[in-house]
Amino acid sequence: MRKGLWTTKYFGFNTLLSIFTHKPHEPIIIKCINDEVNATPYLLRLLLHAIDLGYVRGIHCSDDEFIVINAHGSEVHVKYDGGYYVINGYRFKMIGSTFIELFLREDYHDINIHDKVIIDVGAYIGDSPIYFALKGARKVIAIEPHPGAYAEMLDNIKLNNLEDVITQSNVGIASRPGKICIEKHPRLWYSGYVSQTW
Repeated sequence: MRKGLWTTKYFGFNTLLSIFTHKPHEPIIIKCINDEVNATPYLLRLLLHAIDLGYVRGIHCSDDEFIVINAHGSEVHVKYDGGYYVINGYRFKMIGSTFIELFLREDYHDINIHDKVIIDVGAYIGDSPIYFALKGARKVIAIEPHPGAYAEMLDNIKLNNLEDVITQSNVGIASRPGKICIEKHPRLWYSGYVSQTW
C-alpha cells in the first residue's frame, strides 16, 4: 500500500498502473514534474522495493533519468535506454536485486578499493566487478560458476569497455579440486544449485 501511495504521489496513477499492465521489461515512459524518464515496470519495482527497505533518501527526475539519493547520500543516475539498464553511465543487459545492494544500499561504500586488485567470487552478471571498476579498482578478477550469469557478465563487461580492467573466469571456488554440476533453479533468473560433485 505504501509503495502504491508513494508511486502515485511522485509519478502519478498511470505509473502505478503501468507496473501491473505492462510486461516486466517492456519500455514505459514515466512523466515527472518537468521531465520524462524511460523505465520498465521491473526497474520501478526494484526502486520501490529499495524505498520500502529504507535505502533511498530521495528521488527525482532530471535529464531523462532518475536521480536517486541512496542510503549514504550519494546520487545514483538510473534509466532504461535502448534495451539496456543504465546506472551511473554504465550499461547492463539486466539488473537484479544486487543493484540495490551495490548502488543503493552501497554495501562496499566504506572499503577503499582505489588502485587495488579486487577478487570478486560470485561475480554474478558483472554488476559488482563493474561497480568496483567504477570506484577506481586497478584490476578486478571476476569469478562466476553459473554459465548463464557468466555469459551475461561477459556481455556487460564488453558493453562498458572494461575488458582491460576486469578479468573473468567461469569457475567455482572450493576447498578441494573437482567438478560440479549447476542445475538451473526453476523459478529464479540466473540462479542455480549444485546438484552433483565429483
